[in-house]
Amino acid sequence: MILSKHLVQHCRRGVACLASVLVGILVLQTTFSLAAQSGYESVPVLSASKILPPELLAGPNHHVQERVVNDGFLNTYTIDSKFGQFKAVSTALLRERIQEINAMAQMDKLKGTKEYGTAVKESALSAMVAAKDMVFQPVSTLKTAASGVAVAFRRAGDSVFGAKRSDAEDSKFKNLIGFSNYKREYAYDLGVDVYSRNEVLQDRLNEISWVGWAGGLTVSAAMAAVPGGAGIAMTAIGTTRLTREIVKNQPPADLRRTNTEKLKSMGIDPSTVEMFINESIFSPREQTILVSALDEMKGVGDRERFVQLAALTNNVDMARFRQRQSEMYAGYHKAVSPLTQLVSVGQVPAARAKDGALVFNFPIDYLVWTDSLARLVANTDNLANQLPGVTRKEMWITGSLSPKARTEMKRMGWVTFENAETLLVAQDKSVPTYRKEGQQPDATVKIQSKSIALGAGVNWGDGVLTYQGKDYPITVSGLSLLDLGVSNVSATGKVYFLNKVSDFSGNYFATQATFALAGGGGEIVMANGNGVFIAVQSEQSGTRLTLGASGVGLKLK
Repeated sequence: MILSKHLVQHCRRGVACLASVLVGILVLQTTFSLAAQSGYESVPVLSASKILPPELLAGPNHHVQERVVNDGFLNTYTIDSKFGQFKAVSTALLRERIQEINAMAQMDKLKGTKEYGTAVKESALSAMVAAKDMVFQPVSTLKTAASGVAVAFRRAGDSVFGAKRSDAEDSKFKNLIGFSNYKREYAYDLGVDVYSRNEVLQDRLNEISWVGWAGGLTVSAAMAAVPGGAGIAMTAIGTTRLTREIVKNQPPADLRRTNTEKLKSMGIDPSTVEMFINESIFSPREQTILVSALDEMKGVGDRERFVQLAALTNNVDMARFRQRQSEMYAGYHKAVSPLTQLVSVGQVPAARAKDGALVFNFPIDYLVWTDSLARLVANTDNLANQLPGVTRKEMWITGSLSPKARTEMKRMGWVTFENAETLLVAQDKSVPTYRKEGQQPDATVKIQSKSIALGAGVNWGDGVLTYQGKDYPITVSGLSLLDLGVSNVSATGKVYFLNKVSDFSGNYFATQATFALAGGGGEIVMANGNGVFIAVQSEQSGTRLTLGASGVGLKLK
């Protein structure tokens, strides 16, 4: 056992220590045994090398430790670098921390340039900068093994904080003298969040921004002097260029004013708006992204429900969670199916789709079937089943489910979509919701069934995926016919945004994508949680294809 080895490795000499290790092992084994007997899973300890792509696992400036703690919802990573050791609660935050580490390496290059040295002398700050304590303490916003998200899921509600200034923004003095403008520009060019809670990054950003501001070194001139080019590419998913430019160009007070106006234009009660805007747990960037996501859901009713829940946030993990959750709902509305209404199912935000689906979106790394999750799902499922007009219950997550969680959710009648971040969360290179004219498909698919009835789903069927010159046999379930009952059917499709063959398998739902297909009507466009789009149409004249209530299942054999 990994934990047992961990205890032994930290043991000192003596019988007492050995006894404590043995007791610890027995307690852990008893806990695991009880969990197995009850049908619940224990929170796992994962291996970074098995769950992360190579570029995240290690790079020129960082290395992620092998031991990854999961609290049933989010992973907590430990990152080693020459700038210190960092914690990242969630895979999304891990990407941001790695980007910040690379940005700090870029700042070191900047400080070695002639232009920067001249600015230091001219700013009359050289003595202060030279004397600055450069020994930084690692940032850790996590006091316990459980993330703030896990704690929030175990509680009935969160407490409310109130302050007009976010905990993450600069002082009024820095804003007044124009220093913060320099800092926002540097952060933008370096591809990092100016309101990051990474204190090491903030310290270094402050230093170069003070020198630039006081020494007259413009951001463009400073970055142009850096060896290897100006700036580095943004790698953190979830931020569009437009959003970054808004955060760069507007001080926090202006962002709050804009966010307030947007929320009020949605018809949200002024008292709710005030409570959320005054919530200091959210950084100006997080608050702006959340409001922008809600604003993108034009025509969706009761958006106030989400704002009310967000206003009850009482920890930074949950603030990030709500921000990303709002992006997922906006992404679903745009790329999967139009939403008609946001609802609260207990304390869980959900949405009603135009096609009757009740949708739950969660930015979760790895969902484990613990006793607390089982209770939450049971309560949510009971409330969801009482809502009228629900044709199916969907859960979309950015990560994956444990096999046990997947089985239990399916047993309770839920349709789950995993690895949905690419499809739902906005980014500069997001999955398009349309095919550009003349774009060639990445693959083709041919679907066949020997038995199908009018309006009935195909309970079995097969087909072939042709990808990069190779044929892959596939299974099909959930496809239906309209207009004509026939004994068999065949269909062909063009597959787009298939980066690797393993991304093909999954549940597909109809999207609002527009694909210009030659040959007339009868086509449907569908997408899975991996961002793969398929435009498919029947080969039989006079037939129209539609998707079953639970979508279409396409899997590699």
